[in-house]
Amino acid sequence: MPHPRTVAGLTSAEPLRSTRVAGLSAWFRGTPLLATVSFKHHLPMGGLPLRAIAIATALANFGAAAMWSIMVLFATELLDISEFGFGILLAVAAAGGLLGALTASRLVARFHRRQVMLTAIDVNAATSAAVGLARGPILVGTMLFLTAAAIAVNNVVSRLLRQAIPPARILGRVITGVRVVGLGAAPLGALAGGLLARSAGLRAPFFMAAAAVAAAAYVIAAALTRSRIDDAIASNADLLSD
Repeated sequence: MPHPRTVAGLTSAEPLRSTRVAGLSAWFRGTPLLATVSFKHHLPMGGLPLRAIAIATALANFGAAAMWSIMVLFATELLDISEFGFGILLAVAAAGGLLGALTASRLVARFHRRQVMLTAIDVNAATSAAVGLARGPILVGTMLFLTAAAIAVNNVVSRLLRQAIPPARILGRVITGVRVVGLGAAPLGALAGGLLARSAGLRAPFFMAAAAVAAAAYVIAAALTRSRIDDAIASNADLLSD
């Protein structure tokens, strides 16, 4: 028989536990993160573009993680590249990313943001598939250079839009929501890439990556029109002026 005080303590703890569970559930349903991910609150014009950016970012990160999760095995086993050679491949990819980051602002100044994003995503999809088809390290290095450059350009432009569309009062929540959606897809992509490589070979994840990035391009092309981008940015500017 449990001590009466123990029974009383457990009994009195039940309402407190229920209150905490109910409070946690209510907080989770109404958390700014989930509300921000949907982008339905306070974003009458910018909700759809931001949702499109979030989904496209998740798809692109899924593909990149699927590809890079098996890159070392692909390079050393299929291409017979030494450890030093693999380091050179990484350096080449890093150089491409640096070049893309440095030229992104010039591209945005000359072309519309949507055009720059779509071109970068299309290049990313094409070069990812080309890596899977490549038979030599020189072609692989060239494609990785272009892939990293395209990823960097897309990242810069998407960040510019994420900062330009939402009002300042919820900017932090919007950026956090997009990052959670985007970065949350990366471990799933790495897992999928490893499983696919195990069952279908080391080249298969590159084609899955290309398909994921191509799906991201479709999302941007379908939902992120020029007029929607311009209207969302203009709507934010009107809010700031008010």
